[in-house]
Amino acid sequence: HPKLEELHTRHPKLTLTFLGHRTRPQLAQDIQRGRVDVVLVTCMPEEKWTATHSLGTVAVGVFCRADKFKVRTAADLAGVPFIMPPKGTPEAAYALEGLRQLGIEPKRAAAVTQYHDVMVRMAREGRGAIYTIQSIVDRHDPARKLKRVLTSDAWERRVYVAPTIDRATTQAIIGFLQKSIPTPSV
Repeated sequence: HPKLEELHTRHPKLTLTFLGHRTRPQLAQDIQRGRVDVVLVTCMPEEKWTATHSLGTVAVGVFCRADKFKVRTAADLAGVPFIMPPKGTPEAAYALEGLRQLGIEPKRAAAVTQYHDVMVRMAREGRGAIYTIQSIVDRHDPARKLKRVLTSDAWERRVYVAPTIDRATTQAIIGFLQKSIPTPSV
């Protein structure tokens, strides 16, 4: 990634180690124990989260093939199958809560997967609808076959930077994230 190369050129002593997916409780423990210096999350605005910087908001909603499913209201989604995260996971809880706030109770699942790219691909193929953030759809649907048919409240992109990190490094990390991660204000 060119912006990552630029960050390393400007801050050669900075070492970035990217971790795989971690649940919110795991991240909270890692922060509490001093195991991580920077954490980036996308979360509901009301979610309590340790963050030191806000990067903005992102659009969230229900996405599907508008040419396959004629959706104008939440009631129109009653018969549409959903591609959902696995039951019992935090991601499933977020999706179900977001759908409930829109007045939707998914009746059937077209598929269950934890992978965003798979969810988007299946929705793009017309197998069902997904509840997710716009940037995930943008990343995995370059042909723009999916349309946001219902919009939920925007979520926030937040960053935690450990207080042990010096100000110049913190500003470099925040600047890098602001340039690298699309977070258009909604």
